[in-house]
Amino acid sequence: MAKNRKRRKRRVPEILWRLFRHRACTLADTIASLIPPSMPDCGCNGRRCLGCIGGDAGSYLLRPDDPSEYRKLLNECFVVVSHDAPPLSTLYLDRRWSQLQIVRKTIEMIMCEQPGSSNVLCRGYSKCSNSSSIVELLTCSAWGLLLERVGDDFMVYLLKHTSIFLPRPHKMHYQVAGPPISDLCVGLFKHVSDTERQKPSLTYLGTQKKRARIDGAVDLTSKEQKLTSSFCPGDPQCSCCMLLQASPKVSLGAYIDRKSMFHKLEHSLSVIPRKHILNSVKPNFSGANVLLRDILGLSDGNLTESKQCFHKTASCLIGSACLYHSLVSLLTLLIRKTQSCQHLRLLDKHCATPSLGQNANENDLCMSEGTESGIKSSEKGDLIAQLDSDWQKSHVLESKHLKKTLHVLGHQFEPHRSYCSKSQVTNFIWAVCKSIIPPRLLGTPPNWRILRKKISKFVWLRRFEKLSLKECMHKVKISRFPWLSNEHSSCYLSNHVLKYTTGKSMDTNKRCRDLNDAIYIMKHKILERWIFWFFSSLVVPLVQANFYVTESEHGKNDMFYYKKSVWEMLTNNATNCLKEQSYRSLDDVSIRQILSDRSFGFSRLRFRPKENGVRALANLNGSSKFPVLDSSLKDQSWGMQRKAQLHPERVKFDHFKPVNFVLRDLHAVLKGLQMKEPEKLGSSIFDYNDVYRKLCPFLISVKDGSTKMPSVFMVVSDVSKAFDSVNQDKLLNVMKDVIVQGKYLLKQSCEVVCSRKALWVYENQILMDQNIGTGLTEFTSSVSAHSLHSVLVNQSTLFVYGSSIKEN
Repeated sequence: MAKNRKRRKRRVPEILWRLFRHRACTLADTIASLIPPSMPDCGCNGRRCLGCIGGDAGSYLLRPDDPSEYRKLLNECFVVVSHDAPPLSTLYLDRRWSQLQIVRKTIEMIMCEQPGSSNVLCRGYSKCSNSSSIVELLTCSAWGLLLERVGDDFMVYLLKHTSIFLPRPHKMHYQVAGPPISDLCVGLFKHVSDTERQKPSLTYLGTQKKRARIDGAVDLTSKEQKLTSSFCPGDPQCSCCMLLQASPKVSLGAYIDRKSMFHKLEHSLSVIPRKHILNSVKPNFSGANVLLRDILGLSDGNLTESKQCFHKTASCLIGSACLYHSLVSLLTLLIRKTQSCQHLRLLDKHCATPSLGQNANENDLCMSEGTESGIKSSEKGDLIAQLDSDWQKSHVLESKHLKKTLHVLGHQFEPHRSYCSKSQVTNFIWAVCKSIIPPRLLGTPPNWRILRKKISKFVWLRRFEKLSLKECMHKVKISRFPWLSNEHSSCYLSNHVLKYTTGKSMDTNKRCRDLNDAIYIMKHKILERWIFWFFSSLVVPLVQANFYVTESEHGKNDMFYYKKSVWEMLTNNATNCLKEQSYRSLDDVSIRQILSDRSFGFSRLRFRPKENGVRALANLNGSSKFPVLDSSLKDQSWGMQRKAQLHPERVKFDHFKPVNFVLRDLHAVLKGLQMKEPEKLGSSIFDYNDVYRKLCPFLISVKDGSTKMPSVFMVVSDVSKAFDSVNQDKLLNVMKDVIVQGKYLLKQSCEVVCSRKALWVYENQILMDQNIGTGLTEFTSSVSAHSLHSVLVNQSTLFVYGSSIKEN
């Protein structure tokens, strides 16, 4: 029982476990593991030192009369040895320097050998005062006692080649040496994001399993590989079998990624986006093979392409008895039908342009009627005139569809009623699927009803709800897909099962059972891959290409589906209203002039429907880009400019930092000034937390009964054009009176927080009193107390000058 308590106490913190696994150890265990195996000449002259104790390092490092701070350092401080750290071959226990001198010399050594090093040990180190907050932490009495027992060389090795995490209260650690783990988390996130852009993510970030299960986990795919290896024992591997067997399994916890269909303005001339794989391949064997590999999640480099199947004497292309070639023929038909789909007729049939009297009863919303916004005939003509003449000739149907939409919307058009109902969207998606997907791929009619219900459930999802593969596969059976029948699996059995069915021994029966299990596993895996691809790479692009999906002002997290032409008309009206009020259009020269005079870019604007129109929302957290001014582009012909528009990836851009990122110093200063001198900023609030800070004390006093229940009157009001009516020059003069000092001192840090599903990196900035030195101040976490673990990284100070704040 005592051993279990001891082991539970020294459990590796959650963040370090997820990032480093067993490489993260306590300081005592790390020291014991770094001691060289044999040191005949330790130089202690029989006084018993770290070099001659062998495997009994624990009793030497930790003794009964040691202080509690030293014990806490050895047992609760965690260390990760760097991958490229050299082995500690020699161990000299001489003590020539104090702990303060060793820390200073190690920092200066790192800064000299690696000027651009990101080691947090060097963070905030002042060469003038030879001090920093980290230096103070590493020179306490506990570290001094450790130096006496390990020696100078061992201490320098720890500071230079390891990442050290000191314990702090409230499930926190503070990193004082090594590369910042915040950069490691960001690097892992970028790697995952790049992978997700290439293919849909199949990784389930669910709750963490118990570590005992993780350590002793058995790879389930190894069992499948053992079974599937019995397909062709002793024979040349058939390329068809290899391709179908090599498909990786999809986790049932994998979610359908819906992010790509939200707030997309791009028009598509086909039923799916232009860059979709169904538009980029040809309807032949080669194109279908590429599509099949995409469905199965296979890369182009792990298998070689083969057009011949060796399951029979000749090729099983004849009669399509082979599952692989049966799929290829069905996918060829899918590509051909997709590229010739008349989706606009289906869109007009199932998602007719809503009229004034229509109500969307199924959305369970009661949205009040707003004012009608008409569209002038001149505006309709201007919009149609912008269409390129060549495009009109080659896409007559699209032009007629747009004209018809404009004609209807010119008479009756209400923003909060012009969306398509969810049943209409479901009907359109299912109609397109039946039009382009061969019936054999959709399964039998009972399976059609199941798939349609899944599509309806997908369309009805709210903003942050998810649909997993497990939900998509519910009630979907292999027996309802003819292309997965035993008829198409006979080629796997024809040459190999006969070897095991000639006898009646137990070994023969076992081999047959294993082979049947392997075939079932392969079929189930292929079906999961197809269903996952159907929703993530077909249903989602269908919505993205034909609808603008957005939330509404009064619909909370419900999603609304607008036809692209309807949404374009809505945004054009909103843009014209903005121009009539207080905004104006800028040419490229004016934009470049503005951007050249400031350190940040511009915000992305999108519209969100409300009762009587739309609300403009600016995203200040996103980076921005603007085309580079190139004199050679002026002399290009219209054809070259048109080609550049069709291929925007060939255009060079200047990239700008997000507005909020550049102004975060200003935000930290203003928030600190509000806490120090609240009378200067009055009742200003910076976020919802400020609202709760003012509301919670009142609610607590009322619930406790400490104060008499007052007569509370709730007044809800909305000031029309409140921001537009503010005099900007007057506002700037008020802010100049608030920011009066020449410079401000900010404490900034990074905090890595662990939740049940992911690691998050938060940046914190707090205004400090300049009379307080650069030493370590008490840090208050800004994240939820329900986090499993957190690590504080890169705590330092920064001077922000008042002149730069006023300019921004």
